[in-house]
Amino acid sequence: LTCAGNSEREVRTRLLPISGGAYRVEVESRCGPGEDWLLHFDAKVSTDTTAKPAKIPRPNVTFEPIDQDRLLLGERGVQFGPRWMCLQSANAYGRFAACEVELQAAFVEDLETYRVHPALLDVAAAVGLFLIRGAARQRGLYAPLAIDSIVLRSRLPRRFSAFARLRDIEPGKQATFDVDLCDPS
Repeated sequence: LTCAGNSEREVRTRLLPISGGAYRVEVESRCGPGEDWLLHFDAKVSTDTTAKPAKIPRPNVTFEPIDQDRLLLGERGVQFGPRWMCLQSANAYGRFAACEVELQAAFVEDLETYRVHPALLDVAAAVGLFLIRGAARQRGLYAPLAIDSIVLRSRLPRRFSAFARLRDIEPGKQATFDVDLCDPS
């Protein structure tokens, strides 16, 4: 998804039920009303109670807090709705990052509708972006592009942690992460 100059694009995310309790997730954009939607992301999500969770190895170190200015993307031209203002803290060490997310009290009723709240998942899944530093970070704005797989054991709670491990980075192009979402227990 690219926007030239001061242009704007409308973006929508859709969760469509398909057979066997699975869902299709789509992220699309368009220049404005009446224009055709352009598909950027398409994935199938389903429940699989037989899958075993993979654990990301976590270093036994003290993570360094992320500078508060880096927690906000507004200065880089990115704006999100109020539900996306759920990042409470973020820390990094080497190739690892961790964050705490919590849905604001005003939006708690959303959790009755969503098993996986889109804002919480979006913010938590992007925790690895804090590992992009220096020249690689200055070359552009990184945004989630694809998810290879996702395994959910239960509903995402209002507050939880996310842990990421940087697998690979091509500065200015893409970065790949493994991310674990963990409830407070």
